[in-house]
Amino acid sequence: MKSMAAPSFAPTVDWDKQTTSKAKKKPTNPVSLVLGLVLLVLIGSAIFRASHEAPTEKFVQVVTTVRDTPPGTRLGLMSLHLLAVPKRLVTSDMVTSLDYAAGSTARTYITPGEPIIRQQLFAKDTSLAASLETHERAITLQMTDEALIDHYLNPDDRVDVLCVSSNADGKKFTRTIATDARVLMCVQKNQLLARHLGNSSANMVTLAVTPDLAESVTEAADVGKIRLVLRNRLTRMEPALKGVGPDALLPASALVAEKKPEPAKTESEKATPAPPPPVVEDQAIPAAPPNPVQWMVEMFSGSHKEFYGVPSK
Repeated sequence: MKSMAAPSFAPTVDWDKQTTSKAKKKPTNPVSLVLGLVLLVLIGSAIFRASHEAPTEKFVQVVTTVRDTPPGTRLGLMSLHLLAVPKRLVTSDMVTSLDYAAGSTARTYITPGEPIIRQQLFAKDTSLAASLETHERAITLQMTDEALIDHYLNPDDRVDVLCVSSNADGKKFTRTIATDARVLMCVQKNQLLARHLGNSSANMVTLAVTPDLAESVTEAADVGKIRLVLRNRLTRMEPALKGVGPDALLPASALVAEKKPEPAKTESEKATPAPPPPVVEDQAIPAAPPNPVQWMVEMFSGSHKEFYGVPSK
């Protein structure tokens, strides 16, 4: 009997052991993970700051004064300096050049440290006379705060000039003596309050008027009180004004003196009869004057001389 030999072949591979034989993955390092997160946070913060950062403020150099500058003062180079102002606050009428301001004349009071406005200055190297028209004259008046419209005047404003005076009977009368007068120099309200200026210099205003009105304003300032009335710069209509007195402000009945009633008589005064009228005595009729002398006779007796009058027939 033939014996059977056992088959020769390799043993069957176990699949579970093959999976375990594969290379294992390297575990993640926690330090590198933290560093990556920190880097992402820093990049995001930088991007956020760059997108939300405020733009850099730009400044402009404007001209101002270093001391109080009353109207009519000529500005020297040593009295000026430059002030840095944010560009968003700078207006087109602010002076930004020392060359423009040096040598100019102030039209209003200029506060030190405040930007100078072009309207506050006369043109460079020109006098007050250069700002006048050929038909104008400049006259300066000293007035009260109320007469200056409480210092709310500005250069180039237009005003009417009123005069309050009294006649021979003592009655007051108000009349407009000048119209459309141009303001040349003055002190404004904000400048007056900021620097506490005295009335001697602050209550002065310079006007541009015609020669005939200059005479009227000068006379009115000497005999009466002057008041200014502000008007619109575009107004050109001139109403016919005749002046105003007490008669125009009050009714006719207010100007008549009221008669006081007589006091009532008592009973005793009523019973007493009125005294008789005084008796007028007959006045003696003066004698007729003698006939006037017509001839004078001169008679001599020795050295003695006598005169005799001969009446006319």
